[in-house]
Amino acid sequence: MPKYLNRFQSMEYVDQTILDSRDKKLGTIRVKPSGVGWKPSGTQTFISVSLADFVTWITSASSAKKTKS
Repeated sequence: MPKYLNRFQSMEYVDQTILDSRDKKLGTIRVKPSGVGWKPSGTQTFISVSLADFVTWITSASSAKKTKS
């Protein structure tokens, strides 16, 4: 494949806004290859955890349930 002069840069993270049942913003979750971050509504910075720590927490949490899809 030839080397191109220009290219698209791949995304470094994905942000998703979380809304409640009345469409009020609760916060933003940021997913990166290295970890997961949470920024509550009205704050400036993310609270982050490494991906390894997140996997350990979510797989051992008693309230977490497997989904069908």
